[in-house]
Amino acid sequence: LVLVAVVLLARRDFGQGLIPQSPGPARGGWVTNVWGLAARLHRGSAISWTVAFVILGVVMGFLSTSLASIFASNPDIGRIISAGAATADSLSFEFVLTLLKLVGIIAAVYGVQVVMRIYTEEIEYRVEPLLAGSLSRPKYLASNAVIALIGPAIGLLIASVLIAKFAASYIASVSLGSMLRQGLAEVPAVWVLIGLALATVGTDPRVRLVAWLGVVATFALTILGPILRLPNWISGISPLWHVPNVAGPSPNYTGLLGVCVVALAFIAVGFVGFHRRDVV
Repeated sequence: LVLVAVVLLARRDFGQGLIPQSPGPARGGWVTNVWGLAARLHRGSAISWTVAFVILGVVMGFLSTSLASIFASNPDIGRIISAGAATADSLSFEFVLTLLKLVGIIAAVYGVQVVMRIYTEEIEYRVEPLLAGSLSRPKYLASNAVIALIGPAIGLLIASVLIAKFAASYIASVSLGSMLRQGLAEVPAVWVLIGLALATVGTDPRVRLVAWLGVVATFALTILGPILRLPNWISGISPLWHVPNVAGPSPNYTGLLGVCVVALAFIAVGFVGFHRRDVV
């Protein structure tokens, strides 16, 4: 691939030759409004990420089906099951939930990437001409924020359906309905991380690295928290920690309600900040 890139770089036109570029179409079509423009700008990444979520769902679905053989061959897990501390089905379902949380973190990466594109467009001086007309700042930000919020949610649900399709035959507690509900419950937690990105880009893009640090911290706490047995106040920094097991006997949705409030607060801060700050 590197060799192909070098060959193409030596041959391609940089737009600085004597032959002028051909004019574009006479009509702008669906990109003549801000919603169509946002969809056009993020179309490539949306297609790529959708394919990625399909692959993730298939791979993680196959991974979950291998748990039965692992339980059968691992004496330590066998002793836990025989002691009555857990069942093979419950351990398998917890593993599937962990996989789904990882998908949620990846979905947050997609959303944060879309938000960062807002600032990229700004420093490339493509936003100020739009805002110089009748287009308002909240409407411009909303056109991008909707894609940043809805796109990852759809990708997460696609992966949830595919994981359920492969895991349901091997894990009794996994069903399409339970996985869809669990995926929906994770959406507000994903929106917290995307909302944090909106808050940083909207108020002060110089601290936008905080959004990526939030994704990294969530990943670390989700993976290392149960292993290191961290205190709840530390594990609770991760929004995914507050997502209940919706298939459990009595799920507690109080923490999830708090996550929704935090996500809305971050999004509101982003809109207020973008409305007030200077745009490059």
